[in-house]
Amino acid sequence: MKSEPKKTAKKAAWIVDESKFLSFQEIIRLRKTGSELKIIGQNIRRLTAIRRWFVLELGLHTGLRVSEMASLKYKNIFLDKDKSSILVKGKGGKNRIVWIGSQFRAIFRVYNSLKESLGYATNVSSFVLMNLEGNNISKRSLQEDFKLAGKLANLPKRYSIHSLRHTYATLLLR
Repeated sequence: MKSEPKKTAKKAAWIVDESKFLSFQEIIRLRKTGSELKIIGQNIRRLTAIRRWFVLELGLHTGLRVSEMASLKYKNIFLDKDKSSILVKGKGGKNRIVWIGSQFRAIFRVYNSLKESLGYATNVSSFVLMNLEGNNISKRSLQEDFKLAGKLANLPKRYSIHSLRHTYATLLLR
């Protein structure tokens, strides 16, 4: 008896349309909201609000996936006045380099100093994004951080933290 070939489901064509990335006005609103969160975090001395600001900037300036953000360690960030980069372990365990500009380098330094002032570790073996116990943050927490910031910035609910990746790529193309 001859076996029938397996039927495979056809993947639907996936198209990046304007509903997948933020407009310039939405980026401005989101960054303004992030800055306000940072100021609140500084005033009440809470890492959570400061981290929410930094997550937005990290996503917009690097296009990292949420899992890459969650697993990012200080040993993978190389800051130099001429060329700075992040070594990212992506899908399938493949390494890639993401180049970062001077604007993000300055943002990263501010985040680091705020984090240190609150008593959190910034040594090479520690995670860049951490929870209040000092452990690496979960992907779900990062998604919730984005949803809260998006709501405060009056962004449409259709956006997710992954939209930052699409926005980054779209800005590069433009």
